[in-house]
Amino acid sequence: MECCSDFVCMEEIIGRCDKTYMPYRVFFVSKPSRSTCPTCENKWFTFNGSCYLIQLNLTTFYEAVNICYSHGASLVHVDDKAENDFIKALLRNAVYQDYWIGMTENRHIWRYYDTKKTVTFYDWEQGEPDHRNENEHCAIFGNTINYHWADVVCDSHRMFVCEKSISVDVNLCVAGRDKTSTAFWPRLLSVK
Repeated sequence: MECCSDFVCMEEIIGRCDKTYMPYRVFFVSKPSRSTCPTCENKWFTFNGSCYLIQLNLTTFYEAVNICYSHGASLVHVDDKAENDFIKALLRNAVYQDYWIGMTENRHIWRYYDTKKTVTFYDWEQGEPDHRNENEHCAIFGNTINYHWADVVCDSHRMFVCEKSISVDVNLCVAGRDKTSTAFWPRLLSVK
């Protein structure tokens, strides 16, 4: 289990962490070095003040909202490119599937479902959102389109990502480094 001693490894979710078992690229995030650092619960991933949980069960959008809520979280909000890239890296190394994003559309305006705030960052696949049959009011990270976004019917079944904030100041962890410290950024490492 050497790969998990210095890193939180994506494969921990499904119980595989032996370097000899993983001849492909695996996602790692450095563990915080100070005990005062904010941490997420087991199987949650930390990024920029939030915790993320990949849920591998297939649900409708509204079922996913309720499951995240039961964890004290919401379906993932994607606020900027850095967060989008982090989530896409997680998903590329999880189960190859579509994942819900916590936003819905009404009259061609996209809002986060839980807060009703207008979405300001987008990563739509070319030609999306296409509002096919005028009944695609929910958004996903699409596995067949390199996890760019697409609009889909809310009653379809997808996997999902929950997100919740860490209440402790992330600056406690930086220890003399600025907020762009690579200690908190995802890295892809080739495991041979």
